[in-house]
Amino acid sequence: RGTLNASRLRNVFVVMQVALSLTLLIGAGLLGASMRRASNGDPGFGVDRVSIGTVDLDLLGYDGPAGIAFFGDVARSMAQIPGIESVALARYMPLASQASRYNVEIAGSPTAVYYNVVSASYFHALGVPVLAGREFRVVDRLAAPGVAIVNESMAREFFGADAAVGRHVQLLESADQTRDVEIVGVVKDIKYRSVIESPRPYLYLPHGQHYRGLMTFHLRTAPTATQVIPNLIREIRRVEPMASIVNTGPIRGVMRYVQFSQRVSGVVLVVAGTIALVLATVGLYALIAYSVNQRTHEIGVRVAMGAQKRDVVFLIVKQGARLLLVGSVVGVFLAACLGKLLGSFVVGVSSWHALTYVVMTGILFVVGLIAILQPARRASQLLPTISLRGE
Repeated sequence: RGTLNASRLRNVFVVMQVALSLTLLIGAGLLGASMRRASNGDPGFGVDRVSIGTVDLDLLGYDGPAGIAFFGDVARSMAQIPGIESVALARYMPLASQASRYNVEIAGSPTAVYYNVVSASYFHALGVPVLAGREFRVVDRLAAPGVAIVNESMAREFFGADAAVGRHVQLLESADQTRDVEIVGVVKDIKYRSVIESPRPYLYLPHGQHYRGLMTFHLRTAPTATQVIPNLIREIRRVEPMASIVNTGPIRGVMRYVQFSQRVSGVVLVVAGTIALVLATVGLYALIAYSVNQRTHEIGVRVAMGAQKRDVVFLIVKQGARLLLVGSVVGVFLAACLGKLLGSFVVGVSSWHALTYVVMTGILFVVGLIAILQPARRASQLLPTISLRGE
């Protein structure tokens, strides 16, 4: 009875090793599939020849008028530099994983939509087409009538077939304060958090009417432009020597940086999955080898009664394959749970991504069967006289 219980415990241990290995491998595969789709996706805006740099004036105690003057001074100076085609500002950089929403009321119905605060020329700098109406202008300041721009998804969802330009949105700035803004433009949808996300309603507000001290410069340059970031740093320091600038460089490189956590998670899961696969393989090999030693007499009897080598191999492989199958079923279930937990990293790929499950399970089975075959072949070569010698 004790031997039987020990055997069951060994079987359970190997099954859990197999399950853990498959779970980690599938998790790594899901992250890899998501990253491949992200690298091949179209963000909806021009990433070539666009450089960025972020400045935080809140740390220096700037108020609205002083901050507006600072950003305007630097933008005008940068626009005079040869090779700079367009200069714009935005509170949030595209694909920087921001998820801030603004509470609004449209046609009497309150809702919350994702938003950004941008300056004039923002859409020109990123190469985002204006489908109707106009871009923001320098004259869209605090004293001017409130304006806003929406993307085509927001125009379609909230205004249907009617033209969104000229319609009004109420900004719920506090529990007892609202602000009426008129939609003056509709722009093409772009990707805001991931290049493989679904279209979402999006609201743009002018920086001149909604001051933010933390802003990112977006500079579209000519193909021959050089020293873009050094020039930006020089102009910022000219106006404010104490200002610091971060997130500098071509926007494509910074976009890769903000996806760093996803890549790190993928590498960690690959390493952990590989280690777990090795441990599961070693455990499976050891268990089958031990089982062959324990069943030496049984195998000798079978061979003496006419069993062929292939019959012995099939007998041993069937035992190991059963453990592989049970472990795989458990691993698939755990991988589905892991896929849900990785939701913020795995974007655009279902947690039940069939190809990933099939490939990773296939790898596990191939490696597992290789581990099983060695003791199975050794068992098939046992001679009946040796197997039965102890009887």
